[in-house]
Amino acid sequence: MTALTFPCTIFSTQRKMNDRAAADMRYGDLTADQLQKRYFLTDVSEKVNPYTGVRLSPFNLPQSRFYTPHSIRNAGACSYQACAQLLFDEMRSLSWPFSIYSPYRQLINKMIDHMQYANGAPFSDAALDMALRNQLLEDNSGKSSLDVIETVVNSNINYKQKEFPKPKFQSFDTAIQTTILPKFARKEDSINGLGITVHDIYSIEIKMLSLQVHNHSWEAKVQYVAQDHFGLDDNDIMKDKFRQFKFFKIWFVLQRYEKYGYKPFFTNMNAVINLSGGKK
Repeated sequence: MTALTFPCTIFSTQRKMNDRAAADMRYGDLTADQLQKRYFLTDVSEKVNPYTGVRLSPFNLPQSRFYTPHSIRNAGACSYQACAQLLFDEMRSLSWPFSIYSPYRQLINKMIDHMQYANGAPFSDAALDMALRNQLLEDNSGKSSLDVIETVVNSNINYKQKEFPKPKFQSFDTAIQTTILPKFARKEDSINGLGITVHDIYSIEIKMLSLQVHNHSWEAKVQYVAQDHFGLDDNDIMKDKFRQFKFFKIWFVLQRYEKYGYKPFFTNMNAVINLSGGKK
């Protein structure tokens, strides 16, 4: 019987890594007219009109009791570069309710900085790797992918030959498809910084890096490579849970408005976990 060799990929999602054709990876593709009429993004910022560059104050905010029409005509406009800086600064100030206190609370501002200055380069951070690892290890849902991998190895390992039979390789993919893969959509993720920075992971690959078989036990190293997109698509901004917050309106305009076109980027996460088992 042929033995499975390592490292090998034991599972990957249908959605692949580095998918730049994904809807949330679009940028700079919408006009001011489209943003305002199709997406109803008129009241975007408290600081500046993102389309005209006019700085806003109590005297030229239409909803303000101090509003007068001539105040808009007399207001000076700033450049698109200066306007973008004001919008990014406002995003940072508006991010705190989504990241009140946790080891991950600084992630959102790091990622806003990355969007502003990194021109779409991939992003990674040790805190994200830690978050992925902790989420996997703390999964007590009863549908943990780690538990399923351990079960598949225990059920199919050949102790006599000290190997995992290659014909049983498909058992990993079949079993993992029944599990709940990592994502940050728990209640606590809405305030710990992970819901706003990652939320639902776009694609995952699971690799078994090594498998050592002893007389009555085994040890393995399993790697999770996960990727999300720091970007918004049409469906996101049309949902009430997003459009009620200026944070997401500003994000969408900075990403999709043709005058700004700040690039979304891939958020990469990585976790290596030791598993073990044996004869009962």
